[in-house]
Amino acid sequence: MIYIEDSTNFEKVTNKNIAYEAGILFGAFLNLTSDIDTTLLTETIPNFHNMEFRFLEFDNALKKASKERIELSEKEIKKVVELKEYMLILHKLKKDKKIPIRVTHNDTKISNALFSSKNKGLCVIDLDTVMPGIIHYDFGDAIRTICNNANEDEKELSKVTFNIKFYEAFVKGFLKSQYQNISKVEAAYLAASAKVMTFIMALRMLTDFLNDDIYYKTTYELHNLDRAKNQLKLIEDMDMQFEKMESLVAKYLK
Repeated sequence: MIYIEDSTNFEKVTNKNIAYEAGILFGAFLNLTSDIDTTLLTETIPNFHNMEFRFLEFDNALKKASKERIELSEKEIKKVVELKEYMLILHKLKKDKKIPIRVTHNDTKISNALFSSKNKGLCVIDLDTVMPGIIHYDFGDAIRTICNNANEDEKELSKVTFNIKFYEAFVKGFLKSQYQNISKVEAAYLAASAKVMTFIMALRMLTDFLNDDIYYKTTYELHNLDRAKNQLKLIEDMDMQFEKMESLVAKYLK
């Protein structure tokens, strides 16, 4: 491996420049891997972003969950069921081969990007989740982590808001890298992918809560439930700004 000296990463985005540089990096990663035959890649985590599979896991957890945990998460369970049809949209497009399969990073949280001491983007790291996927996995998950004004397990939901300024900066950088390679269908669902990828995390966290916390590390009893509530609240805030989110994609595609 190459050691990159004088580099740093961030757990939290604090300004628009970092969001912009991250957009350039994650878009460039997709470009740099575009000539790799995706059929040669091993699926290191099968069904990682497979929404249909995640719903099956959720259904199984619901059948086995304790009465107490079902009661505690009743509101979130109802919300997940309500959103199900919309959240399967990318899975259906992929299944119907309406969007291309690419080499994707699949874990594009901001901490997986390296920056220089002057906050210029250097490269993407943590490549153990690189698998065949769709552009929306990388775009949507990056937005989920970059544009949440609160931490992922913040219990005070009024603090969980969507940062549209960071979103615009990321979109600008991402489409600067991807402008020549993104298809019209892919572009049409970029904004939606932010909601979908946030939802899949909420679904996984809620499923783990119903399963008595067997996957994610927790520090208190309701930790996974609070995480799920957090992500669902972020989706609500995205919904209120969704027209703006779509218009910004259109703006930087021109």
